[in-house]
Amino acid sequence: HIFAFDGWASTVVEHKTDYVDRSTRKKDAWNIGAHAIVRVTLRNGCWKEDIGYGSAINMGKGPGLEKAFKEAVTDGLKRCLRQFGDGLGNCLYDRTFLRNMKSGRERSIPL
Repeated sequence: HIFAFDGWASTVVEHKTDYVDRSTRKKDAWNIGAHAIVRVTLRNGCWKEDIGYGSAINMGKGPGLEKAFKEAVTDGLKRCLRQFGDGLGNCLYDRTFLRNMKSGRERSIPL
């Protein structure tokens, strides 16, 4: 329990559609891109903010917008949490950690 079950909150600070273009490959389909700025705030007031991006290709307009926004918010949330350290995904950028994972050696993740 890194933050405890109620030790953090997330907020979508901004979300915008970057483009909505008709697909040239499929009738009644759209290509959509969106971004979201997400903030994760800890109980002690410390916060991290980052941007996430999402897209939908060859989808209906409504479902495509929903997918692009959901993907952008999820990406932004993951990017925020990664900034809090190795225990929340930053270890996935550590080549030594990844090598140890592939070889089957266990390594504790510092919090």
